[in-house]
Amino acid sequence: MDDALRIGIVGGLMTLLLLMGLALRPSGSDAEEPLPVVEAVAVEEVECTVLQDLTLEMLDPVYSEKAVYDDGVIRASFDIRQNSDGVESGLALWLHNSSPSAMIVHWDRCSFQLPDSDTVNAVHDDEAGPLGEMIPEMLTLAPGADLFTTVYPVTEVEMDAGWVASTGVFSEGPFQFVLAVEDASGMCALPSSLQYYAFRFIVR
Repeated sequence: MDDALRIGIVGGLMTLLLLMGLALRPSGSDAEEPLPVVEAVAVEEVECTVLQDLTLEMLDPVYSEKAVYDDGVIRASFDIRQNSDGVESGLALWLHNSSPSAMIVHWDRCSFQLPDSDTVNAVHDDEAGPLGEMIPEMLTLAPGADLFTTVYPVTEVEMDAGWVASTGVFSEGPFQFVLAVEDASGMCALPSSLQYYAFRFIVR
């Protein structure tokens, strides 16, 4: 094969490759666009308080990991609240009258024994109305009725558009709440049908 033929073949191949490259080249609309410029933005640090996962356990009159008591006459369930300052000095109470007769709760006979062994009166959410008028010290629960409230040691709360409770008292050690209830049908009976439940708790 002479040189002129070789040069012709090489030239033809190069022309063919050039035409194929032009055919496969993307159009102006398909051409790759430049990536947008992303500016760095400063992120403000936010402090977050992680609360301990504390629970309330009942030690007496029976042990209950969930602080629930049921003797067929009453069913009582208790709980605590906590905030960033600690455990609030308020005991959430759900009381159910399981008896066949009406039951009276005597708030004036309920009390707390705090971890430092100081015994104080108990007050509850509904003890003072919006205008400061006092609610009667007794509450009657019909058979099968429920009561939802929060009880506080009187020394650990202030009244300011609702009870404002201290913190850190209940978590100092075991404490006790005494609930006084009476069978309404036996109020005039002798002996008295008034019954005291001494619930002892610990927060851990």
